[in-house]
Amino acid sequence: MKLHWKLVQILLMIGFVAAQENVTLEISDVAFNDIKYAGFYLDSRKTIKIRARGAGFPSHKVRFRSRFDDPGAMFIRTWIIDASSRRPVWELTVDNTEDCDGPEFMRCFNDEIELQGGRYEVYMAAQMPPKFESRHGEFISLKDILRRMLKDDEEDENLYADACRIKIRGLDEVYSAVEVRQFREERRRDAIVSLDGLRDDEHVKESFQLSRPLEVQIYAVGEALDDGEFDYGGITDESTGRKIWEMHDDDSQHAGGALKNRVWRKKLSLDPGRYTVFFNTDDSHSNRGWNANPPFDPNGWGIFVYSRDESFDPKAIKPYVPPERVPLVQISRVGNHANIRKAIEVSKPVWIRVEALGEGSFGEMHDYGWIEDLSSGRRVWEMNYEDTDNGGGASKNRFAETVLRLKKGEYLIRFISDDSHSYNDWNATKPRHAERWGITLFPRDPEDNNDAIKEVEVKRRKPFLALTEVGNDEFIRQDFRIKRAIDVQVEAMGEGTDGTMYDFGWIENADTRKKVWLMEYHDTEHAGGGGKNRIASDIVRLKRGKYTLCYQSDDSHSYNSWNTAQPGDPHKWGISLYAINNKPVLFEKVDEEADTHSDPVLAITRVGDDAYYEKHFKVKQAIKLRVLAMGEGTNGDMFDYGWIEDQRSGQTVWKMKYDQTLPAGGGGKNRLVDTKITLKPGLYVMAYRSDDSHSYQAWNVSAPKNPSLWGITLFVEPNDQQRRRVVELDQADRDQQVLCQLVDVRDDEHVRKTFELDKTKQVRVYAIGEGGWDEMYDYGWIEDSETKEVVWIMQYDETRWGGGARKNRVAEKRLRLSRGEYMLHFITDDSHSPEKWNAAAPNDRENYGITLYLNE
Repeated sequence: MKLHWKLVQILLMIGFVAAQENVTLEISDVAFNDIKYAGFYLDSRKTIKIRARGAGFPSHKVRFRSRFDDPGAMFIRTWIIDASSRRPVWELTVDNTEDCDGPEFMRCFNDEIELQGGRYEVYMAAQMPPKFESRHGEFISLKDILRRMLKDDEEDENLYADACRIKIRGLDEVYSAVEVRQFREERRRDAIVSLDGLRDDEHVKESFQLSRPLEVQIYAVGEALDDGEFDYGGITDESTGRKIWEMHDDDSQHAGGALKNRVWRKKLSLDPGRYTVFFNTDDSHSNRGWNANPPFDPNGWGIFVYSRDESFDPKAIKPYVPPERVPLVQISRVGNHANIRKAIEVSKPVWIRVEALGEGSFGEMHDYGWIEDLSSGRRVWEMNYEDTDNGGGASKNRFAETVLRLKKGEYLIRFISDDSHSYNDWNATKPRHAERWGITLFPRDPEDNNDAIKEVEVKRRKPFLALTEVGNDEFIRQDFRIKRAIDVQVEAMGEGTDGTMYDFGWIENADTRKKVWLMEYHDTEHAGGGGKNRIASDIVRLKRGKYTLCYQSDDSHSYNSWNTAQPGDPHKWGISLYAINNKPVLFEKVDEEADTHSDPVLAITRVGDDAYYEKHFKVKQAIKLRVLAMGEGTNGDMFDYGWIEDQRSGQTVWKMKYDQTLPAGGGGKNRLVDTKITLKPGLYVMAYRSDDSHSYQAWNVSAPKNPSLWGITLFVEPNDQQRRRVVELDQADRDQQVLCQLVDVRDDEHVRKTFELDKTKQVRVYAIGEGGWDEMYDYGWIEDSETKEVVWIMQYDETRWGGGARKNRVAEKRLRLSRGEYMLHFITDDSHSPEKWNAAAPNDRENYGITLYLNE
């Protein structure tokens, strides 16, 4: 009897084990763009058997291009997640599978895995693979292209649906998809807030009130690409309006499937207060329909807030319904080409909530708003791209919200739009709340009254002096005189990137030419539109005296010639001066032409290519002269320039140097010096030299603002007494004695002549020869007869064009030679000399050679 019962027990045990091994879960027949799921339970740690068939590309044959790609490389895939932790415990991948029979790219798994006891969920998903993607890192063949074009998608889908499946054995219990959803509902009921299973274009939120401190856990699944988050959520403190936590890509992990599927797991400590949990989705890739491989927890798409604190008391949390918000000021339903202003008066400091909806892409805003202080013109808030989130619909719909404290005063609320994608004229999917396209101000707390803020008539500040609406390649200046010291506000708008300004303004002292204010990049802020639109605002103390307001632009991106999104106030492109607190400014404009360019005492202007001019003058009494010189220069060097030298000593007393020049308008290499110098009584030479390009009426870039001034000009105070102190010397006054001369030198000659000085003397060298390609072929030099040292030689880079052929070169130089004997040399090659010119002769052909004049 005992033996019989023992046998029955053994047979029952064998039957139980067999029954246990026969508890099986199976999923199959998954169509493309669909997901099937079920669940199972293990009462203890066990080994289960999995047989699965899916489809995917071998990883070594796949090139990943973006976050739309799945590193698992499967387009029909299965996986298992822990129902409690929502973490994956197994996944079908190309690395744990082998090729198998069936349609192209079939992969098979047949093995055992060990799992802890608990509840699990099994998913199977299929996504249509691209037809023309190269799987082998090579160009796809024409034959392959035609085969895939002619392939029937429905036939392809049926083949894979029949071939792919998963079967799991050794389970204790199996749950249907309906039961899995029921478990999910139980989990949602136990949560503080559960906003999951979300679909396209949803904006959901739920508020609650917390009576004691609580540590919560956040589980969220959403979408983030390289340029931002698109399906995301967060938590807002209702008392301040500030987000205390938000889903950002750098805090996320891969959530399975496409790399853009991201998961956030966060612990957060909440103080007693009122909170709102929100989640936004865009117009694609969600529980409604995935445009890439779905995540491990597709039904968890959204945000889930719960607590695992053992002392958690559900009574500490109560539902909270925020009161209806009434806007303080609203600019909404904004269309194309709009520039809307509304002004408010704030009677006492107040907190407000700002919300704005506009258009932005690639880091720049195109339709956007801001708030500026009317007394100073400074922006107290601006809708910057980096502070926005997706506003639903197309990714370029951007939404910004913040809490701001406004001091007592008057403010301007602004919103501008470009020529496309605005209210009722969308060129992409419209935002979630399209009617709110614009900017709105709310009380921070909806229960606050609104008596501290009232809308008033818009007052426009007018500058007392401005250079605005500046175009490309312009240099604009305006002289003005301040009659009484005063503080003024300077505002300048221009182009700048990476620490450098390209369109910018400044103020300089008209007498000393020292800058009293300069627009520098590190002092600017974003001016709206493209990131390179910059604005600077400052308070400057101007003493009594004369000043010049200046603005310089380069050859691109300026008023009405924008190469990226224009700034918020395009008409302000330039520099403006404002009175502070409407305090009167005693000033007058000074006519630049009359004040600067009239009454020249000496001038070398309208200089052409390859020129050298000089004028000799005598200063009878010490005098202060104004020197205006315009020429060509770049990268620290001058190519067309003027100078003044002492005739007796040969010393240069003033020279046009690049680092002392300003833009002269037009091309950037047009340079201008406008300065003052003092000359003692004596004899002087004013000279100007130009190179072989870019000069008067031969410009190779835009001409300067006043092209007729190309050269050098001297001014004196406009009265006869000053003019009589400076006298120009004619040729008779400055004829010089020939000291030594070698002229009319023919081909293949080397002529020499000695000369002697009984004391140190000033000499002027005048030489004409042949040169080209930076070399001289016919040239002269001076040699010390005793030491054989060359004290001067004719070098190409110190010559100018001598008329006729370009190779005719002229050199002029003043030298101071000590007492002693010297030898003058001139050498020629085998061509191009007097009576045998092989090209046009120089203008001064009779003096071909070298001549020394006494310069006493």
